[in-house]
Amino acid sequence: MRLLTGAALAATLCVGACRPTHERANGSVAQSNPGALDSAATPARLWVFYGGETDPFCLLLRNDSSGVFYGGFLNYNPVHWSYDSVHHRLDLVLSQLSPSDYSVLRDNLARGYFMALDTASGTLSYSLDPDAPAINLFNWVLVPPKSLKDWQLPSAREGCPILDTPGGA
Repeated sequence: MRLLTGAALAATLCVGACRPTHERANGSVAQSNPGALDSAATPARLWVFYGGETDPFCLLLRNDSSGVFYGGFLNYNPVHWSYDSVHHRLDLVLSQLSPSDYSVLRDNLARGYFMALDTASGTLSYSLDPDAPAINLFNWVLVPPKSLKDWQLPSAREGCPILDTPGGA
């Protein structure tokens, strides 16, 4: 993937998706119309790894900015998250990261699997492609349920029981 300068990246991401925003005291950006839920304004709330070399699992992002893993990575619960809709930046704060976790995450950052790592807070920052969102977490790629293929769903449901709840798939 070609790296863009900050201005080029902002312009590219903003085409057709920019909305008026206001900045909060902590520097995060909030929508001026919080009721508008579209792919540019909010990230998918359920992220699924359908399985393969390991068992399937998923991550649910709750409305209160907390999150929870199901089926795997349970030791990182609770998760906290925030989203900048202008830059399509999803920040995940993982609990209880070990020194070996940080080693893997630093390697993943160097490989470009996400855009930033704050080791003081355990925050991973992702630049989400609104047309093909994905989260690479410790080399496992999670996608929204709508991105799963039909053949992936049975396996995904094994590790992600919430996938079968209303609004899950």
